[in-house]
Amino acid sequence: MEQADLSLVRLVAARYEELQGLGRVVDALSLLCLWSLLTIDPNKRSPVPFVAAITVWACLTFWSAGRVARYYRERFGRTTRVRQSGGTIAAVHLSTQLIWMTMVFGGFFVPLLAVYAGYVALRDRPYRAQWMLLAVEGIVFTVAYAGLHSPASFAEWHSRFVLTAAPILVVVGLLDHRLLVRAMHRAADPTPDTEHADSV
Repeated sequence: MEQADLSLVRLVAARYEELQGLGRVVDALSLLCLWSLLTIDPNKRSPVPFVAAITVWACLTFWSAGRVARYYRERFGRTTRVRQSGGTIAAVHLSTQLIWMTMVFGGFFVPLLAVYAGYVALRDRPYRAQWMLLAVEGIVFTVAYAGLHSPASFAEWHSRFVLTAAPILVVVGLLDHRLLVRAMHRAADPTPDTEHADSV
């Protein structure tokens, strides 16, 4: 096995939960659905249908998250750390949490998103360079946030941030998933020595 392959296998062993990128896809789609519900004009929002829509959104989100987790267990198995620690769970979902916090509380959390995404890209280089997309987005929206001067401009900034961050998170999640699948396939492939030994 080449050195590059060994480095990739080590990365997956250390970041197995984080590389389950389909979970980030679910997070991003869930965020977009909730955002679309919350941006409905309150004057045009009927209470019963709105509550029903929120209930459906919550059920679909939890079902999708559970289905994705089951998919990874069935396809790739579990790591030796069967029970995730609180720190591991926080690391897996931190990018999504920061986007949610920005959606709810405003721009204070955008610089944290940029710092965290840049940290992931540098820590796991060269394999997870896609995280620089989130870092760049965080930097751009941090600079834009500093120039806001009215509630209308903040509302526009807010909407653009969510509608940009969610698709980027989908791309990042899909590329993390692709990286995990590639690494698992390489780890499962027999080496030339193994093939030769079997033939003998």
